Amino acid sequence: MVYKIEGVKDLAMLPPMDDDVKAIIHHHAKILTELYGNSPLYGGYVLYAAPGTNSKTLLAYFDYQHNIAEYVDRISDFYVATFVTNNENVVVIVASVDDAPAEIVKELDDIL
Repeated sequence: MVYKIEGVKDLAMLPPMDDDVKAIIHHHAKILTELYGNSPLYGGYVLYAAPGTNSKTLLAYFDYQHNIAEYVDRISDFYVATFVTNNENVVVIVASVDDAPAEIVKELDDIL
């Protein structure tokens, strides 16, 4: 399952998870809220792909195959990828190491 977080107001919908992952999502949601308010039209969103989510499901929310990640990191057992789209919205994908799309994993491998 994929959770779309457009700001701090959406954090309550998240399922129980590791504190490190929750902190990552909260950090990005807070930035989006501080910079853009609660408007889904401006700013962007965080996509949390719960463990077990396949790449095809995530792709239905955001076309990570045709966008280049500006930043990719591995924190604990999760990858965090930040994309800036053509309209300058920010999309952050948080996915487990086991389920992260190959394109995101490759971005990090290319950096290292």
